[in-house]
Amino acid sequence: MHVPRPTALRVLAAAALIGAAGLLAAPPASAHNVVVSTAPAADSTVTTLPTSVVLTFEEAPLPGGTAIVVRDPEGTSVTSGATVISGDTATVPLVALTVPGTYGVSYRSASDDGHTITGSFAFVVPESVLPSPSASASGSPTPSATPSTASSTSPLPTAPTSSTADASAMSAWPLVLGGLAVVVIVGIVVVLLRRRSA
Repeated sequence: MHVPRPTALRVLAAAALIGAAGLLAAPPASAHNVVVSTAPAADSTVTTLPTSVVLTFEEAPLPGGTAIVVRDPEGTSVTSGATVISGDTATVPLVALTVPGTYGVSYRSASDDGHTITGSFAFVVPESVLPSPSASASGSPTPSATPSTASSTSPLPTAPTSSTADASAMSAWPLVLGGLAVVVIVGIVVVLLRRRSA
């Protein structure tokens, strides 16, 4: 049986409408989670020393599959704890930063659709925001005794002074005078004995 041409056009139009309605009614595919902002901001130079790095996601990340690692310009990790999830943010604490230069941040996060996203960015820490060396040096303890104090308290051998030599010379004078007196007395006795014998 031959179908009239207008009827065939109506069937095709109805099929097109049904297909379009099916596409409109289909649920949208799950999109991967993405990072919408960071603190410190990517490629920024900080004006205050950061104590943590915070990532804000478009959707709440999964706690078990999210981690952040921060490394200093020498490649050493400067994170001081685990990544903490709170709502749509992930935060990792940092140790006290002491090296100026570019710090690299790398992260991974598991999406609710089962996919894992990864990414990285960097920020710069200028030397001007780091603690000055003089401030840390002023807090160091001072030695309890200086070398001059220690040397002044230690006994040192001293050479005999002129007063000591004079005292020892004066202590020898009585012996000299006593010897002379004995010689004089002996001489007088000898002279007297000779006169008597004469």
